[in-house]
Amino acid sequence: MSEPTWLISGSQDGTMECFDIRSKEARLTFYSNTESVCDVQFLPHQSHTFAAVSENGHVQLWDVHKPDRHFQHFTAHSGPIFAYDWHQESTWLATASRDKTIKV
Repeated sequence: MSEPTWLISGSQDGTMECFDIRSKEARLTFYSNTESVCDVQFLPHQSHTFAAVSENGHVQLWDVHKPDRHFQHFTAHSGPIFAYDWHQESTWLATASRDKTIKV
């Protein structure tokens, strides 16, 4: 899944879709079973893994090879997570929330 032509998006309905921008079609759909997905992005050095953060303060980690269910889920904040970013060389991620905290 290290294709540079893949794009992933999150939606207010709690779904995420992975597109191939060459064909402009959704290739995979992921169902988070959570509130609105606020941000979603691939892990820089493991392009088959991505994280989705949501309005309820939850983080879900997904593998595109197993689209039926996330492989890790945790609550990071007591309020909505508005943004996050991966460390460029490890699997650490930092989240920023309305609860006025940034967590790693």
